[in-house]
Amino acid sequence: MTTQNQAYFEMNGYNTWRDFGLRMFERSDDPAPPKLRRESVPKIQGTIDLSRGDENEMYFEDTILHYGFKRVIKSQNSRENLKQRIKNAFHHHTDGVLFDSVGRYYEHSKVVVTDMYFSDMKDPLFIVQIDFIAYPFKKHIYNEGHDIWNAFSLDYGTVQDVEFVLPSLTDSQLPFKQLNIGDMVILGAWTTIQSVGEGNFIQGYETEQFYEIVGKRPATNDPSSGWYGDTEYQLDNGYWVRDQNIVQARNTWLDIRLFNKSKHAITPRITHLRSNEQGPAWRGITIQRDNNFYNLRGDVVGQNEYDNDSFRLLPGENNFRVYGQNNAIKFVWQLEVL
Repeated sequence: MTTQNQAYFEMNGYNTWRDFGLRMFERSDDPAPPKLRRESVPKIQGTIDLSRGDENEMYFEDTILHYGFKRVIKSQNSRENLKQRIKNAFHHHTDGVLFDSVGRYYEHSKVVVTDMYFSDMKDPLFIVQIDFIAYPFKKHIYNEGHDIWNAFSLDYGTVQDVEFVLPSLTDSQLPFKQLNIGDMVILGAWTTIQSVGEGNFIQGYETEQFYEIVGKRPATNDPSSGWYGDTEYQLDNGYWVRDQNIVQARNTWLDIRLFNKSKHAITPRITHLRSNEQGPAWRGITIQRDNNFYNLRGDVVGQNEYDNDSFRLLPGENNFRVYGQNNAIKFVWQLEVL
């Protein structure tokens, strides 16, 4: 048997046509309805729409997927065996991903079987109907990026670079800018306990807020000990911080432009890899979009990946800066469509 001209879906490594000889006779995957929240407020005409997110994005309910298949089988015993095989393949376990032949390059992720109907086993016409609850968006099975050999969607896809090399600290970022008392600054995600100052300890969340500079003094430049720059600044929380840890003291950064053709914001995976540049490869990076700063530090267990739960690619063109040093980074995400 061949799958070339017969509709099917694949899940858990099973193909409804190739493995079970099922012919699809009905299929439904209507777009997920939007989540609506309208509130009535006194002394205001009508209602207020509270459905949209911070970036005016819409949110959606789950998608309902429905499939119907049939096959003529003369032996009741064969029909019973096929029924059990289908139940074992799809109902008792799911890897959460369903690939639909009609969807071409797209897959439904976070899929759960909600209902499975079988015709009377006495009837030679074997019928099975399967319903799923799925993530509202279909995901392109290939990551966004510059690999033009991957299957490409002319309607939605964008050929773009997604890998970038951060500037060298020793070759292009020194000397650091001189800052003034009264300036408001952010600490870079690479800031460590040792580089804050003697006796001071800093947590990750402390690098994601603005501080006012209230003091300033010279410091020793000692690269052999991991100290770069020649100035320390006192922040309004009492910390003395080396200039190497302050984002506003940096002279160079990456200007990045990425296109998200999805209709909603997506949180990308951001991986890191030590480059061939000489100098310290502190893994933390700070992303700046407008006047918003996102500090990413730490690894996802078992992967060379930043722990990112805050920076999102908005629909359309995204322009932002990345601060850091001596690392190569890569943005990984998939196009999503209704």
